[in-house]
Amino acid sequence: HYPIVTGPGDDKDDKKDGDNDDGDDDKDDSDDNDNHDKSRECIERTDKNGSKYRGTKSVTESGRTCQRWDSQSPNGHWRTPEKFPNAGLKKNYCRNPDGEPRPWCYNGEGTRPQWEYCDIPKCDD
Repeated sequence: HYPIVTGPGDDKDDKKDGDNDDGDDDKDDSDDNDNHDKSRECIERTDKNGSKYRGTKSVTESGRTCQRWDSQSPNGHWRTPEKFPNAGLKKNYCRNPDGEPRPWCYNGEGTRPQWEYCDIPKCDD
């Protein structure tokens, strides 16, 4: 269990892992039920920068495994599920919470580069 690093004045307690099937994205994924999400593995044509992408791609365009959004290791960051509750920051999936040109993720294999874009195709229809 990784500690949650918070900013100044943020006194939220760490979330504890649960064993119930509540859909919460905690460190122990055994209780998560993501089957209800019918997301497509492509970016909809109406989604210009991929900010609505909710697929499960979790590899950068150079092939690095993405870091979990709720982890501060190996890269410390402030783009967390708590700060961006509507951005779909689940597990280590590629997302675009902050208006970049396309979905991206933190590098889960090291600190250089800290983050990379993900290669997610546009939907055909």
